[in-house]
Amino acid sequence: MPARRTGVVLTLLLVFSVFLTVGLLSASTVQAQDVNVYINGVQTLFPDQLPYIDENDRTMVPVRFCSLALGATVEWDAEHMQVIISRPEDETASTRQVTLTINSTEMLIAGESPRSMDTAAVLKNGRTVVPLRFISEFFAAEVVWDSPSRAVHVFTLGQTPEEQAQIIQKASVDGAELPRLNSAQNLQRLLDEYNQNNYRLGLQNDLMKSAASVQEQAAQPAPAAGLLSGGTAYSGTNVQVEGVDESDIVKTDGEYLYQVKDREVIIVKAYPGSELQVVARVPVTQRPREMYLHQNRLILIQDSVLNRDYPEPVPMEDTAKRLMPSIYPPAQSRTLVTIFDTSEKSRPAKIDEYGTPGNYVSSRKIGNNIYLISSEHVYQPFEPVYSVNGQEYTKSYDQIRYFPDMQLSSYVNIAQVKLTSAGSQFALETFLGSSGNVYCSQNNLYIAASLYRPAYYRQGYTEDSESTVLYKFGLGNGVSYASRGLVPGTILNQFSMDEYDGYFRIATTRNGWNADRSGNAVYILNASMRQVSAIQDIAPGERIYSARFIGPRAYLVTFKQVDPLFVIDMTPSAPKILGKLKIPGFSNYLHPYGDHYLIGLGSEVEDSGKATRTTGLKLSLFDVADVNNPIEVSKVVIGTSGTRSEATDNHKAFMMYQDVVAFPATVYEGAGEYGSFAFQGAYVYNVSPQGFTQQGRITHMDEQDYLKAGDYWGGGNREIQRVVFIGGNLYTLSEGMIKANQNGTLAELNRLVTD
Repeated sequence: MPARRTGVVLTLLLVFSVFLTVGLLSASTVQAQDVNVYINGVQTLFPDQLPYIDENDRTMVPVRFCSLALGATVEWDAEHMQVIISRPEDETASTRQVTLTINSTEMLIAGESPRSMDTAAVLKNGRTVVPLRFISEFFAAEVVWDSPSRAVHVFTLGQTPEEQAQIIQKASVDGAELPRLNSAQNLQRLLDEYNQNNYRLGLQNDLMKSAASVQEQAAQPAPAAGLLSGGTAYSGTNVQVEGVDESDIVKTDGEYLYQVKDREVIIVKAYPGSELQVVARVPVTQRPREMYLHQNRLILIQDSVLNRDYPEPVPMEDTAKRLMPSIYPPAQSRTLVTIFDTSEKSRPAKIDEYGTPGNYVSSRKIGNNIYLISSEHVYQPFEPVYSVNGQEYTKSYDQIRYFPDMQLSSYVNIAQVKLTSAGSQFALETFLGSSGNVYCSQNNLYIAASLYRPAYYRQGYTEDSESTVLYKFGLGNGVSYASRGLVPGTILNQFSMDEYDGYFRIATTRNGWNADRSGNAVYILNASMRQVSAIQDIAPGERIYSARFIGPRAYLVTFKQVDPLFVIDMTPSAPKILGKLKIPGFSNYLHPYGDHYLIGLGSEVEDSGKATRTTGLKLSLFDVADVNNPIEVSKVVIGTSGTRSEATDNHKAFMMYQDVVAFPATVYEGAGEYGSFAFQGAYVYNVSPQGFTQQGRITHMDEQDYLKAGDYWGGGNREIQRVVFIGGNLYTLSEGMIKANQNGTLAELNRLVTD
């Protein structure tokens, strides 16, 4: 690489605009800037304050993220409203330091006379923003404006014009290529940077709890799972995207039921209901999680803890610089994918098993391909280990990529299992990044991870600045990293995201130490994950309880004391709020029905003037045909405060097939703050445009079970978890029993004790 240039060459011709319009209902609609900033070929992301043009026609950029990407440290002096930037010199061991004061044009460089900038440093959204020209001068950089891709390229390594052109061309074609770790030393350097920044900035973590502990909801109606050769109809797992299957604890092929239990999987002859019987029990040695079916194969996902020699402990004297390392790393985990041949249902045969490093996050199945995401925290350098049919292999450092402008400390693994007529194939990609909720279309996989950094609003007050980083991976020929984006706020779950007509849409909530600072937004990004437009400041002081993207529209439910259901036009060039409905309570889950209806499942609430409390489980039917005036056609309230359903947090527990809606519920009734436990089982309704008609309810508990339960239900092996429709009958499954009941009358046809 040529020696660093000492001169400053500026070829900046940066011009862009920010369009701001006001949408309905006091929400602000923002047309985003379409300019990216690259430093030495690596894109710099700005989580909560984008670059802009000030009144002096100067391009202003957040100084912290540019400085960190350029190897400098940034400190904030709240008392004097100053930001101090320090960077080491290449030629000497000395450090160059500059101090900027908010609302001042003066630039104080240690050991030099004060200089004057051509516009003042200011605070925007808690970020210090400065002229890009200043960044160039302080870092002895060359800045190039690439007009075709509307990108600013900052070069600090003395690249020749030819090298610059190559970097710009590559960035314009496929974005900046992610570098590889290559060595334990480089990984340790990245971990040190993460730990030092984590300590200095007071961060608690760089990611939200993984999707392994997050119950995800649905965003699109699931079609009928299929028909048996004889024409018998059956329901499948309630999935988010048509054609993209999701794993679950219960699956059916229309004739057999497959159920994941503690340390085993059972295969049950289910159709016809008169022949209900267990035909096989498949014992497993690890903790089973979920499964898929593919033709005559069962694909089981399990948790496994590795019993292996750990790396040598880090000497105590070497840990001081890392600030928060663990002397001994925690037990390493592995996610197993075990494939059984079920051609002979009574004798399933294990044919393949693959082990991916880390804890299970989520998975999807598209055609004959299964994509599995796992995550593993990195406390000190090590190379992750995976396995193929018991044979272990190491993912070497030169095979692991990382994001150079983000300090992260987890391995994110994306495994692909391809099911073929001859068996299966396995491939694994590993990144140093962070994991979270997962959205998957038929062509792309997205991982959304929450990031927290402190933001300064005024002297004496700080709060975490929340943002969501989005990793996009193409699923064409294998799994390949495509691009990355960043939006303010955090998401609720998987169906806060959606891909439609070449655009990616996402709904976020931004919390704050003051309720007035919290609010919600929807963002539209293009295929390169650049923000195209947004609607911000939706329902300030509230948060999103459910989100649904259906075709060109989005539906949001926010809540504080009442339930506003927002109907939003998601036209990329001009998104806007079309209408809203305010009613008591809120919906945690929204499910499409027909051409212009939504079914909501959540809670009814009561506002005493001093506090708001839930008063029962609420099932609602919304008519959104008039987008400006949505209405609640019908509602049913089940039980009193304390009543709950897994389906409010986990879409896989919600079943809708034809005109039948069913879900498990634990019901409390009677006086008192929470009432007393009264029922556990499945509620079954017929739905029509006029509303709901209850068929009845099904329980697996007997009289003695209810007498023993007392006032509070703690769960048990008779707690119904799923409802499945097969051939005109409803099948309910708990850990210890399966029942078949006739659709319509709910007359019991058969029962099978399975514990």
